[in-house]
Amino acid sequence: MRAHNLLAGTAVGLLAVILLVLAAEAPIAMTREERPIAASIIITHTMVDAAKIPQARLDDARKLDIFFAHRSVGNNIIDGLADLQTQDSTRYTLTIAVAAASWFETNNGLLHQLIGINGQFYTKIDGFDALVRGGYSRANVAMMKFCPSDTLPFGVVPAADIWAAYRNAMTALAQTYPNVTFVWWTMPLATAADDRGNSEKQIFNRLVRDYCRLNNCVLFDIADIESHDPQGNAVVSAAGYEAMWNGYSDDGAHLNVVGRQRVAAAFWWLLARLVGWDGNLLPRAYLPLTPVG
Repeated sequence: MRAHNLLAGTAVGLLAVILLVLAAEAPIAMTREERPIAASIIITHTMVDAAKIPQARLDDARKLDIFFAHRSVGNNIIDGLADLQTQDSTRYTLTIAVAAASWFETNNGLLHQLIGINGQFYTKIDGFDALVRGGYSRANVAMMKFCPSDTLPFGVVPAADIWAAYRNAMTALAQTYPNVTFVWWTMPLATAADDRGNSEKQIFNRLVRDYCRLNNCVLFDIADIESHDPQGNAVVSAAGYEAMWNGYSDDGAHLNVVGRQRVAAAFWWLLARLVGWDGNLLPRAYLPLTPVG
């Protein structure tokens, strides 16, 4: 009897292992009500080769409803996404529009809007907050980004205060709209040759990175992406601050063709991770989302 029970227990254990393996390999059924998302996603300079993303995950990513609020560097990123689409429309086609929130009722893709005034960070935070609360919460994913000129010496507010305002706004929105995935961003940098404001940006970026790691946030670390050359070497200015590689910009702040395509490739990594691709980094987890549209 003891031998029989032992064999039965072994069989049950083997069956459980087989079922776990099959479940891990089975494709994910995607619906608008439930999309897979890792509990913590941080996109860095190691995630700029979009060719590694499986086609199925790119196809899933196109079904997301994404709201992106930005200013000038954001337009560079939009241009980079268009570049990738021109290079390979089968892989990198993404519907992009500037429209009212009602656009999501009949479309999937990336809806973007310009917000605020450079050098006046609060106009960007307030603008994003107003747009989300005004209807853009229909999106599955929402994000805003600052520009290099939002810190000292261009603005008048220390980076730590900008961070506090950004953190408070993002956490309040996340609490109000728990079914929207809010993506946090570091602040884009000036080039090593320019270096204006990079000391302040480094303060902001360390604060947002620390917070996102501790609180399992989704973070698009544009500063890390910009501050590594194409070979992956870290770039610092003569003063010792994290800085954008000179080859990614023609004016010291905005992204040129090389820079914008690099960031756009990382943006596809972000979208692929949001729809369940683990990037060969993390196990899969799930976040239920309510229907949109």
